[in-house]
Amino acid sequence: MLSVVLVPVIKDKAGKISYKDNYRPIALASVFSKIIEVIILGRTEIYLDTNPNQFGFKKKHGTDQCIYVLKEIIDLYRTLNGVYLYVFLMPVKPSTE
Repeated sequence: MLSVVLVPVIKDKAGKISYKDNYRPIALASVFSKIIEVIILGRTEIYLDTNPNQFGFKKKHGTDQCIYVLKEIIDLYRTLNGVYLYVFLMPVKPSTE
Protein backbone atom coordinates (compact mmCIF):
# COMPACT_ATOMS: atom_id res chain seq x y z
CA MET A 1 0.00 0.00 0.00
CA LEU A 2 2.82 2.40 0.75
CA SER A 3 5.16 1.40 -2.05
CA VAL A 4 6.13 3.86 -4.76
CA VAL A 5 7.23 3.06 -8.30
CA LEU A 6 9.93 5.35 -9.67
CA VAL A 7 9.77 5.89 -13.41
CA PRO A 8 12.67 7.60 -15.19
CA VAL A 9 11.57 10.33 -17.60
CA ILE A 10 14.01 11.73 -20.13
CA LYS A 11 14.76 15.46 -19.80
CA ASP A 12 16.27 16.25 -23.19
CA LYS A 13 15.15 14.01 -26.04
CA ALA A 14 17.94 15.40 -28.23
CA GLY A 15 20.51 14.56 -25.53
CA LYS A 16 22.28 11.30 -24.84
CA ILE A 17 19.81 8.64 -23.80
CA SER A 18 22.53 6.62 -22.06
CA TYR A 19 23.55 9.57 -19.82
CA LYS A 20 22.04 9.15 -16.34
CA ASP A 21 21.80 12.92 -15.70
CA ASN A 22 19.45 13.21 -18.68
CA TYR A 23 16.66 11.62 -16.63
CA ARG A 24 14.42 12.82 -13.80
CA PRO A 25 12.40 10.52 -11.57
CA ILE A 26 8.61 10.52 -11.38
CA ALA A 27 7.11 8.77 -8.36
CA LEU A 28 3.91 6.82 -8.96
CA ALA A 29 2.19 6.31 -5.61
CA SER A 30 -1.05 4.62 -4.63
CA VAL A 31 -4.14 6.63 -3.72
CA PHE A 32 -3.79 5.46 -0.12
CA SER A 33 -0.21 6.74 0.00
CA LYS A 34 -1.27 10.13 -1.37
CA ILE A 35 -4.07 10.43 1.21
CA ILE A 36 -1.63 9.66 4.04
CA GLU A 37 0.81 12.23 2.60
CA VAL A 38 -1.89 14.95 2.52
CA ILE A 39 -2.92 14.17 6.12
CA ILE A 40 0.66 14.26 7.42
CA LEU A 41 1.47 17.45 5.50
CA GLY A 42 -1.70 19.13 6.77
CA ARG A 43 -0.73 18.38 10.37
CA THR A 44 2.96 19.31 10.08
CA GLU A 45 3.24 22.12 7.51
CA ILE A 46 2.78 24.85 10.15
CA TYR A 47 6.02 23.58 11.74
CA LEU A 48 7.96 23.47 8.46
CA ASP A 49 10.09 26.54 7.89
CA THR A 50 11.84 27.51 4.69
CA ASN A 51 14.38 30.15 3.86
CA PRO A 52 12.75 33.46 2.84
CA ASN A 53 15.05 33.48 -0.21
CA GLN A 54 13.54 30.23 -1.50
CA PHE A 55 11.23 30.85 -4.46
CA GLY A 56 10.53 27.53 -6.11
CA PHE A 57 8.55 24.64 -4.65
CA LYS A 58 6.75 26.94 -2.23
CA LYS A 59 3.09 27.98 -2.07
CA LYS A 60 2.38 31.32 -3.73
CA HIS A 61 6.00 31.58 -4.92
CA GLY A 62 7.62 30.99 -8.26
CA THR A 63 10.85 31.55 -10.09
CA ASP A 64 9.32 34.61 -11.79
CA GLN A 65 9.49 36.34 -8.39
CA CYS A 66 13.17 35.44 -8.12
CA ILE A 67 13.85 37.02 -11.51
CA TYR A 68 11.94 40.14 -10.44
CA VAL A 69 14.00 40.42 -7.24
CA LEU A 70 17.23 40.00 -9.21
CA LYS A 71 16.23 42.77 -11.64
CA GLU A 72 15.29 45.10 -8.76
CA ILE A 73 18.64 44.53 -7.03
CA ILE A 74 20.53 45.22 -10.26
CA ASP A 75 18.51 48.41 -10.83
CA LEU A 76 19.26 49.54 -7.26
CA TYR A 77 23.01 49.01 -7.66
CA ARG A 78 22.97 50.79 -11.04
CA THR A 79 21.13 53.75 -9.50
CA LEU A 80 23.69 53.94 -6.69
CA ASN A 81 26.59 53.45 -9.13
CA GLY A 82 27.50 50.36 -7.15
CA VAL A 83 29.47 47.36 -8.21
CA TYR A 84 27.65 44.10 -8.80
CA LEU A 85 28.82 40.70 -9.89
CA TYR A 86 26.82 37.91 -11.53
CA VAL A 87 27.67 34.38 -10.47
CA PHE A 88 25.93 31.45 -12.11
CA LEU A 89 26.74 27.98 -10.87
CA MET A 90 26.46 25.11 -13.27
CA PRO A 91 26.85 21.43 -12.39
CA VAL A 92 30.24 20.09 -13.30
CA LYS A 93 30.49 16.64 -14.78
CA PRO A 94 32.90 14.62 -12.62
CA SER A 95 36.01 13.38 -14.32
CA THR A 96 36.15 9.65 -15.01
CA GLU A 97 39.92 9.61 -15.01
